[in-house]
Amino acid sequence: MVMQYFYNNATDSQATLFKDDRAKELIIAFRGTSTPKDLDTDFRFTLVPLTVSGTKCPTCQVHQGFQDAYMSLGDDITSALKTQLNRQPRYSITVTGHSLGGAMAAIASASLAALGYEVTTYTFGEPRNGDAAFARYLSGLMSDHHYYRVTHFNDGVPQIPPAILGYQHHGPEYWETSGNQNDASTTISCGIGSTSCNSAQKFGQNPINRAHLT
Repeated sequence: MVMQYFYNNATDSQATLFKDDRAKELIIAFRGTSTPKDLDTDFRFTLVPLTVSGTKCPTCQVHQGFQDAYMSLGDDITSALKTQLNRQPRYSITVTGHSLGGAMAAIASASLAALGYEVTTYTFGEPRNGDAAFARYLSGLMSDHHYYRVTHFNDGVPQIPPAILGYQHHGPEYWETSGNQNDASTTISCGIGSTSCNSAQKFGQNPINRAHLT
């Protein structure tokens, strides 16, 4: 059931809050890149200090565009979750997103976990969104069984922004090794900043390739 839509005109960022009464779950889903403003967000990849609500990591740096996009919605999302949890205190929180939405989900997860919420996150085709300090910080805030960063075959988006600019992925990564159908037997778990899973694959001329879109 859709409980609330979130939209910011300045950043064109969008998210939706769902409630699943059967699973007793609140779900925040972030939209991926779909507009010119989203592309502007993607390309503002200067590393800046982590300042989202609740976080305390003075050495952490994150992607400027991704952080700004989440912060344009963050207060409203946190307020909506608080309202729902006051009504259903035993409901769990799940955060998810694809591509840009996955990056926003990562920033959101850092904020919500730092604020004391127990969050489980599933992202797909998530780009790098911070430096090594942030990778360690987020991985410390959320245990492996609370964060599932899924990458597909040779998807190029998880390989950007490039590590040479100071970026590093947080863990764990769950790499789907086949370009077609995948299950547990074709999925490999990798740790922080692994160079042996998706990041070792050549994605071709465009990072937004078939593996990213399927």
